[in-house]
Amino acid sequence: MKKYLLVSLLVFIFGRISACTIFTGSNGKSVLVGNNEDYSPGTKSFLWVRPRSNVRNGYIFWGFREKYPEGGMNDKGLFIDAAALPEEIAIKRDPAKPDFNGYLTEKILRECASVADVIALVGKYNLTWQQKAQIMVADKSGDYAIIHANYIIRKEAPVFALTNFAINVTGDSHFTCWRKNTAIAELTAHPISVDLFRDILFKTAQRQPDNATVYSQVCDLSKGIIYLYQNLNFQQVDTISLDDILKKGRHNILISSIFPRSISRVMERKIERSGITKALKLYHQLKQSPGESVYDFSENELDDLGYRLLNRKRFEEAMAVFKLNKEVYPQSANAVAGLANAFLLGGATEQAETLYRKAGEMDSFNPYVGIFKHKNDNLFSFRINGFSAANHIQIYLKNLRSNATISIELNASIPGQWAAKINLPPGEYSYSYKVDDSWMIDPNNKLTTRVGQYSNSYLISR
Repeated sequence: MKKYLLVSLLVFIFGRISACTIFTGSNGKSVLVGNNEDYSPGTKSFLWVRPRSNVRNGYIFWGFREKYPEGGMNDKGLFIDAAALPEEIAIKRDPAKPDFNGYLTEKILRECASVADVIALVGKYNLTWQQKAQIMVADKSGDYAIIHANYIIRKEAPVFALTNFAINVTGDSHFTCWRKNTAIAELTAHPISVDLFRDILFKTAQRQPDNATVYSQVCDLSKGIIYLYQNLNFQQVDTISLDDILKKGRHNILISSIFPRSISRVMERKIERSGITKALKLYHQLKQSPGESVYDFSENELDDLGYRLLNRKRFEEAMAVFKLNKEVYPQSANAVAGLANAFLLGGATEQAETLYRKAGEMDSFNPYVGIFKHKNDNLFSFRINGFSAANHIQIYLKNLRSNATISIELNASIPGQWAAKINLPPGEYSYSYKVDDSWMIDPNNKLTTRVGQYSNSYLISR
């Protein structure tokens, strides 16, 4: 049933926290761990390789700053990674123990071979930097544990998933997380395999403009292999043998250097330095060059660039990028709809309507046609596919002029196919989805607007 919300609730409606998803499973032969690292899109991420010696394990660790690594894996088959909490949990210090003022990640990887070793190590200290994160550790025997400064949760089942809420009995045990539920449902329904873990990473990845999955891994603790992915592209994988990479000695690797370069980022820098005309020229030059395979020329690259420009109200530049995308991918309804959006926001409504009709003829379910094409009855269709493990999905909208708010629950007559229709009075709207207890923007709409410190999805009712 539709209902109107109090303005005082908007802080809860549109607030979101950063997210990571870590999960593990074993079948008696293989022990795998999956990890989505979610952060600000475009942030540089690294692998730091440290070879074994007579006094330490060999290991590789990863993250954004070497001093504060997110996680890692060593040559004993031990994995570690952390997931942030939405709020700090005050640390209960033991005066008989020394404080460990820093990240334990490297020390654990250097010195420990098993989960039991890790628990013995952390038990020696007050983890004074561990008030706002939980750590998952797992080893090649299939053992795992979740560690906070105040508590340790030991293995209870063959599979487990950790996301961003406190799992101890005094914490957020009431919190329902669709990412955790999705991972557990998939792990219990299918045989453990690298392909399964990759699919779970895809299904639980974050796609927010200010918080998205930057890199992902499937770590095979039994074989010492890491399957590495970047920027939500689960079709391109770099397979890393831990033994082989450790033989190359101490070195650091920029993760983006492993994969084809983002042509959208190259063009974006060229736009800032030299303008859109030279950026388009550079695109064609690189695409026709012998080193074309060095770059990612996929449709999504131009699509992302166009929307980044459009969301900054750089309409002419965005229009030029979307025109290029439509030329390169003429059979794509999404490319046609992108150009329609650029025309609409740039004030060329007639050209926009022509393109929306064309996109609709190519794909009647195109989401941009559903929420931007002119409607005489102002009836908007919202659809989300996936999230089959979610219990509820609601959409919350705010009229940017009147501040009136509307919410409605989506229904899934077929599991994983959520839909709702809403009559919206004319105006501009920001909106977000609440999937169980987690907030997110529309995964089908790259047009956003700022509401306070967050980006939310954007639409126009005409």
